[in-house]
Amino acid sequence: MTKKLKIALVHDFLKEYGGAERVVEAMHDMWPDAPVYTSFVDYNLLGPHAERIRKWKIVESPFGSSWLMKKFHSPLRFLAPLVWNQFDFSKFDMVISSSGWYISRGIKTNKPTIHICYLHHPPRHLYGYQTAMDWQKYWPIRMYGHIVNHFLRMYDYETAQNVDYFIANSEETKRRIEKFYRRDSIVIYPPVEVNHADLRFKKYDLGITNYYLVVSRLARAKHIDLVIKACQELDKPLVIVGKGREENYLKSLIINHKSNIRFLGEVSDDELPSIYQNAKALVFPSEDEEFGIVPVEAMG
Repeated sequence: MTKKLKIALVHDFLKEYGGAERVVEAMHDMWPDAPVYTSFVDYNLLGPHAERIRKWKIVESPFGSSWLMKKFHSPLRFLAPLVWNQFDFSKFDMVISSSGWYISRGIKTNKPTIHICYLHHPPRHLYGYQTAMDWQKYWPIRMYGHIVNHFLRMYDYETAQNVDYFIANSEETKRRIEKFYRRDSIVIYPPVEVNHADLRFKKYDLGITNYYLVVSRLARAKHIDLVIKACQELDKPLVIVGKGREENYLKSLIINHKSNIRFLGEVSDDELPSIYQNAKALVFPSEDEEFGIVPVEAMG
C-alpha cells in the first residue's frame, strides 16, 4: 500500500490577495489537507477572499497575534529569522514554501523532509529593486533600512542554500535565483484562469464600457498614479480594481478634478471576467515585474 505523503505549505503572510496568494491557494486546492504555515493572517484585509481562506488549516507564528506584527511587519522585518524558526516540520515528508518578501523559505527542515521553494521573487528591498514603500525617502529610515538589510541579505543567501529544490515563477526569477543565490531552478509559471468564456460568472454592471482598466495591488511600485494622471490628461475613463496602502493617496489625485475614474476595491473572482470583457484595454505599468498574472488573465 502506497504511503500518503504528509505535506505542509508555507507562505510569507496573508494580509492581501495578490498573485502570490493566488499561487498558494492553487497549491492548497491540490493538497487541501495540507496545513498552511504563515507569519500572520489579517482577514480584514483579504476582502471577498477571506471567506475561502478561513476554511484552511492555518498555523500562525507566535508573533501572529501581535497587532505590532500586523501593522509594522515592514520595519520589524529583522524578526523574520525568529518567526520562521518557531515552526517544527519534522512530521512532514515534504514542505513547499511560497516565498517572496518575507523569506518564508527560512524555515528549518531536517532530512528526510524535502523542502521545495516556489520563489515569486528574491526580496526586492534587499537587491535594489523598487518596492511597495519609498523607504529610502527619509534619512533615518534609510540608515535603519541599510543596516537591517545588510544582515537580512546574509540570512537570505544562507537560507537559500538550505532549500532542496527551487521553482521559479518565470525566466526572470530563475535568472535572479542564479545571480543572487548561485542556485539552479526550474520554471513553473503561476496558474492563470484564461478560459473565461467557459465559466459562469456574475456581471458587474458599471454602466460604462470601453474604459481603461487597472487590476493591481495599490502599491507604489505598481505606478498606478501615472495611469491616473494620463487618463486625466487625455480625459479617458479609467476603472481601478484592487486595494492597498496607496489607496488614499491615489484617491486624493482625483479629488480636485472632474474625473471619470472609478475605484472598485476588491472584487470577487466570478465578477472580474465581466470587468475584463467590457474594458477597452488593460494598463499594466508595474516595474520590474517577475511574472504578471493579470495581463495573462486579461487575455483569456
